[in-house]
Amino acid sequence: GVQTCALPIFGDDDALPRLRITPALPSVVEGHAGNVTVPLQIRLVNEFGVAIESGRPVTVTWNTAAGTATVFGNATETPDAVYTFQTVTFQPGDKTKDIAVEVVGDTRPEADEQFFVNILNASNAMLDPVDQKLNHAVVTILDDEVADPGPWYVEFAKKEFVVSESAGHADITL
Repeated sequence: GVQTCALPIFGDDDALPRLRITPALPSVVEGHAGNVTVPLQIRLVNEFGVAIESGRPVTVTWNTAAGTATVFGNATETPDAVYTFQTVTFQPGDKTKDIAVEVVGDTRPEADEQFFVNILNASNAMLDPVDQKLNHAVVTILDDEVADPGPWYVEFAKKEFVVSESAGHADITL
């Protein structure tokens, strides 16, 4: 007789992981020159916010966006942070992906400023519908310049200086 073999087909009914950026409210001191790196993580989480892994590859696209801080410069001013647009891929078994954004140091006295790191879209995962930060992190740039503490005063080393007219010059100590 004829033998037949049946192969079972298993459907993938696992819930899609949700995405979160941590920390959600990082802050960094701006610095006076060069760039300062701000480390962040994109996490796969379940409906309770607990880190999980996925059995499927997960692709996530993210970017930086201006808030009170700029991410694009112009001819006269450098940006406060570097614009970044990236895609990261979680392999099956991964729970987190490290990402980084950069803050540009300057010497301009200004108020503290903020910019956003946004999760734009994903495959095999979903933007978290209960994420209180609306699927983004808010990075605060802490300004480290101080305003001019003036008015400035000059104080002489002594009250009187006696100089002969014929000397041609006088050395006066402040």
